[in-house]
Amino acid sequence: DTVNVNRVTATVTYRNVTARKSYDIATAAMTLTPADYNGTYDGKPHGISLGVSAPGSTPVITYSLTGEPDSYSATVPVFTDVTETTTVYYKVEAPNYYSLTGSQTVTITKAPLTVTAADIAIAYNDSVPTYTVNYSGFVNGETKAVLDGTLAFDCAYAVGSAVHTYSITPSGLTSGNYEITFVPGTLTVEKAQGQAAVAIQGWTFGETAKAPTSATTTNQGVTPVYTYAVKGEETYSSAVPTAAGSYTVKVTYA
Repeated sequence: DTVNVNRVTATVTYRNVTARKSYDIATAAMTLTPADYNGTYDGKPHGISLGVSAPGSTPVITYSLTGEPDSYSATVPVFTDVTETTTVYYKVEAPNYYSLTGSQTVTITKAPLTVTAADIAIAYNDSVPTYTVNYSGFVNGETKAVLDGTLAFDCAYAVGSAVHTYSITPSGLTSGNYEITFVPGTLTVEKAQGQAAVAIQGWTFGETAKAPTSATTTNQGVTPVYTYAVKGEETYSSAVPTAAGSYTVKVTYA
């Protein structure tokens, strides 16, 4: 028997095949290093410090002094004058990172300032002097112009006060940024240069010695003391000369 076989060639064509698989890219966490500011007044602006690291993104930081949702802005709060502890709130946002919120504080305390009365020396019966002070502690180039109040002095001296030392106590100045310490000075009243005149008549050897006379306009009520020296010499003695010669008499009102 004869078998006839017909061969058939088949072509199989595949459509495009697509496979899908869901996956997630997780939101990352930023690195934040916040810090308070605590310092003494120095005349310069200061605020909180925020160190932020968000690789691949640019963080946006906003601030608030109240923490209310609609109160945040890009303006960084800074403080120059003395401030009690003030809270500064912040938000940090960046694409692909979790947002961060928090708060830090700023505290600025008063700087020390010393106001010292200058020492003065005057003579007895001088007029009341003009008192002055020296300052120590101003920061950032500041001067007494930044102080409030009126400088005043208390001193017991008056014209005619006794030879003595008197305390000069300054006061009256105030400041929101300086803790002022007042230091007294000293007024020294010294003896004044006195004025006196003396007169004497000469006499002949063997006669009774003549008594000198004197007057003073500055040492009223003080008993005069007379001393004598050979004319031209400076060695004085209370002994009245008896030998013939030329002498000098000196009067002293101590």
